[in-house]
Amino acid sequence: RIDGLDSLTDSQRETLLEGFPLKEGEIFREEPWIQVKPMLRSRLHEMGFAEAVVEGSVEVDVEAHLARAAIEVQPGQRYRFGDIFVSPGARQVPRQLIIEEAARAIERGAWYSDSALADAQSRVFKMGVFGGVRVNRGAPNREEGTVPVVVDVTEAPFRTLRAGGGLALDQTRNEARLLGEYTNRNLFGGL
Repeated sequence: RIDGLDSLTDSQRETLLEGFPLKEGEIFREEPWIQVKPMLRSRLHEMGFAEAVVEGSVEVDVEAHLARAAIEVQPGQRYRFGDIFVSPGARQVPRQLIIEEAARAIERGAWYSDSALADAQSRVFKMGVFGGVRVNRGAPNREEGTVPVVVDVTEAPFRTLRAGGGLALDQTRNEARLLGEYTNRNLFGGL
């Protein structure tokens, strides 16, 4: 039994329950049950329900050989993406560049989704100047129906120097190697 889907449209319900792993009359297995709540929560997040809550329980009647699964879904309010903010971790990289890169995956006014956040995180990291990037949603604004996006970055060293060497001795030849590498992640100022 799944309760709490009344506020969803028919197409949203269909998307939410597509390929549902539990079927009435089948043998109850724990593995599909473990996947149900995270799957429903993830699908609700992809539809814009950023604060969706999914709870559930199973009652097993050993004598009657029955398992009754009950799922309670609370979709909550549907949200759109709001403004993008950058943490103070960006000191040398202009914040506007980070916002522009994140905005390629997250369009202001589009429905909220976890996959858009992951895409934005990947895009910002691929700029090549950060040691760490995390893109999260901020506290939702219920009145406006928006969720701000917070980009938290840790800059990598802009200049690195690596050096190494090696020596190989063999009966037929002798080798010596020297390796040097200099990296400047902002050589001409355009990152």
